[in-house]
Amino acid sequence: MTQAGPFVNALPSRRTSSLRAVRSPRRGRPAQWLIACASLAAALVTLLVSTRAQAIPAFARRYQTSCQTCHLAFPKLTPFGEAFRRNAYRFPSGGDEVTEKEERIALGNDAQKDVFPRSVWPGQIPGTVPLSFIIDARGVIGPKPEMHGEEDAHAEEPAPAPGAPAAAAAEEEHGDTKITFKESMARLVAGGSLGGIGGYFGAVSFGGHAAAELERAFIVLTPIDQTSLHLKVGQFEPSLHGVSIHRGLLGHQLRLTSTRVRLNPHMYEPSLRGFEASGLVVGRVGWTAGVVENIDPAHGLTSDMYGRLEVKAGGMRWDGVDGQAESAAWRERSFSFGLSGYRGRSKVSETIAGTVTSINDTFVRAGADAHLVLNDLLVDVVVATQRHSGAEIPKATRTMDIAYAEITYVTFPWIFPTVRGEWSRVRGSGMEAEARWIGLVGINTVLRPNVVLRAEAAMGKDPGGHGAGFRFAALTASVAF
Repeated sequence: MTQAGPFVNALPSRRTSSLRAVRSPRRGRPAQWLIACASLAAALVTLLVSTRAQAIPAFARRYQTSCQTCHLAFPKLTPFGEAFRRNAYRFPSGGDEVTEKEERIALGNDAQKDVFPRSVWPGQIPGTVPLSFIIDARGVIGPKPEMHGEEDAHAEEPAPAPGAPAAAAAEEEHGDTKITFKESMARLVAGGSLGGIGGYFGAVSFGGHAAAELERAFIVLTPIDQTSLHLKVGQFEPSLHGVSIHRGLLGHQLRLTSTRVRLNPHMYEPSLRGFEASGLVVGRVGWTAGVVENIDPAHGLTSDMYGRLEVKAGGMRWDGVDGQAESAAWRERSFSFGLSGYRGRSKVSETIAGTVTSINDTFVRAGADAHLVLNDLLVDVVVATQRHSGAEIPKATRTMDIAYAEITYVTFPWIFPTVRGEWSRVRGSGMEAEARWIGLVGINTVLRPNVVLRAEAAMGKDPGGHGAGFRFAALTASVAF
């Protein structure tokens, strides 16, 4: 199948056949009203079922296709969905011209091109507002619930001082079991293309750990073609490890990108303001270089810098060119490998000789990641090490090691289990290195392409605790429209 396949084969709406039934000839006057009413009722029911069976976020409306064209279960991407993202939210190889179903409004006319630069180059905007609304309703029970945005959830702190009461440590490790619903939230998401010059994406969340928060907002410009060079500016998550909380199946934060060392406030998961350049070479080699404002800009510190190199063998190319559709959108046989580096700086308050002092904490992070897809089996593995240099404090150097692994097996197109494990350890002079870890198992159920139900449970251990134990269990329902 050619690359247009996922859209060409999208099931048409049932509205057409239902409306034809309303207009069909009546065979007899006594039954005329009965037939008309039954046909109208059937049309209304069919319309409602179609609305639920065919997801209608902004991109689904734009191409009139199901969410599963690009998602295994939103927000987890299929190979085609990844190609769509890397094409600045456009169909590969300029295919928007033949696959886009949504009417667009012309901003000017083609005659303006002939008199450029004495006229503004014409453009287009969508005929409908390109907005989607996502609701996540989540209930959590357990002594150690982990929520998005809990800044102190994963801070790597030194072990308790010798002689600390064992009961206090046990209470900290296994607190009272409680039920919470504070994770329930809504997101307003906007995304689309800017014609031949790029794309844009933005998300605002409501009801999480803040009443309203700008999650991401950025513009991507493509001055050469759709994939050779992307120039991203705005607020976004740095591209480091090939996995992201914004494209994952389980609900809790990634310790991989949210674990902090001592009092350093830096975390990779929150979006940062900055500039990123990226691109693809022959569709299978990717590169990224970025500069972002560090998480502590008030002190006027130098901006952070990062870079990434990655390569993919087998399966659909990242640019989607010459992609061959499998029997299911998520299936392929591919292996991807990436290397990344990050250099940042932050201010840390330390007590020296009884005086609280603010010092510079410079850190460097290096990581490697691998991603394997064998038809219905999906595996992600990431390892990273981060070294903090507290040169202004004697013996303050710290090194954090992190490992991450996630396995998903698609049992049926609408239900699949996911297992994730994360491990981290901080070591350095003057402290005892002790690891913390967490293991999660989840079941993802796609009730409709735009309705997903997730159940998950976790066990884990923190430094200073008396042993591993139950952390939390959660049930999340997500709806996008």
